[in-house]
Amino acid sequence: KVPGHYITFRMLNTIYFELKNLHLSINRIAKMYGIDKDIVRNIHLYRLYTQYTVPDYSKLQYIGIDEHSIRKGHKYVTIIVDLMTRNIVYVSIGKKKCNVQPFFNKLRELGFDKNIIAYSCDCASGFIAMAEENIPSAKIVLDEFHILRHLFKAFDSVRADVVKVLRILSELHEKLKISEELRGKRIQKRIEKLTEDLLERGKSQAEIDAIFELSRTQNDAEAIRCKTQAELINKGRRWLALGYKEFLRRVKVYAADHDKSTAQDIQEAILSCPELVAVLELGDAARSFWHTGGVESDRVISERTLEEMNAIIESVKQQIKDWIARASLFRNAKMQEAGKFIEKHEKHIVYASSLPFHISNSVVEGINSQAKILQRIRKGRYDEEDYILILHHAFSGREARVA
Repeated sequence: KVPGHYITFRMLNTIYFELKNLHLSINRIAKMYGIDKDIVRNIHLYRLYTQYTVPDYSKLQYIGIDEHSIRKGHKYVTIIVDLMTRNIVYVSIGKKKCNVQPFFNKLRELGFDKNIIAYSCDCASGFIAMAEENIPSAKIVLDEFHILRHLFKAFDSVRADVVKVLRILSELHEKLKISEELRGKRIQKRIEKLTEDLLERGKSQAEIDAIFELSRTQNDAEAIRCKTQAELINKGRRWLALGYKEFLRRVKVYAADHDKSTAQDIQEAILSCPELVAVLELGDAARSFWHTGGVESDRVISERTLEEMNAIIESVKQQIKDWIARASLFRNAKMQEAGKFIEKHEKHIVYASSLPFHISNSVVEGINSQAKILQRIRKGRYDEEDYILILHHAFSGREARVA
């Protein structure tokens, strides 16, 4: 039998084999073989400690950083990943500067800090500041997902403004439907309040006069139309952030899977609003920042000449400048902030187009998602140091997984 355990070597090897299957929890393995779960846990930890190897920092060139929660009460783990091999090279408990600083100190001690070509992260100012301070020669890259996620909030704010105006118009037409002789003071005050709201939201006095004129003949139909249009726009709210091309594709998919007439109504309701059409076009324009050179393989990108790369960089800069100018035309405050946000991170977006390889934080985000699944599978009384070893062992890179 194994020294210190009430199991045989045959059982030990069997448990080793089962632990390789990440979909099996420790409790399940213990129940399968009728042994105590602490025995399986100790074997798992022994396997982690004996098979752990120190990551090689000498080959690091492209790294990504992100955090994920491990416990309730804002307990986080920060991971740093080699984007070329998808190997976790550093794990720290916490996401503050003091938690991650030892990694950069070790890089500096070994003399490998200048080897880092690019550093990918989300839009957190703390991660960006750490890179600027510790690896100033590296290019900080913000990928498409995190920038667009910030812009989506501004796009949805424009949609909310359009819906609000339509609902105000619907109520205004309903109030105007009542003849002037039958209107009381309360209704008259409400009409005045709705008129003021329209003026604040960008409607001119001439447009409001036209609404009053239209209400004399078609107030019932206009009230229903505005209300229906607002409901249809809300139905297609998730498609607005996808851009014009993807919006039309989603409408076709919805028409094929659900109701064709409803899909056409949603399309007409959204495309009849100039503000929403402008939002769709801005969504396409924002995506083009990362795809100016076309969707090509890393090998093709690495073979680009300096002149081709400079031309792409200048093109992206011009696209960003045009995007900011178009966003500034909106009265919406969040769209104004989105323009300032893009202007602030212009160089971080441009770097994504000037690198010899496509990199993004999607690799790190994917590892974080798998780590959360691993938490549920390997649930038990693990110390923080043990959890760090579990991550290193589970995500030890492409070469290790192939072997």
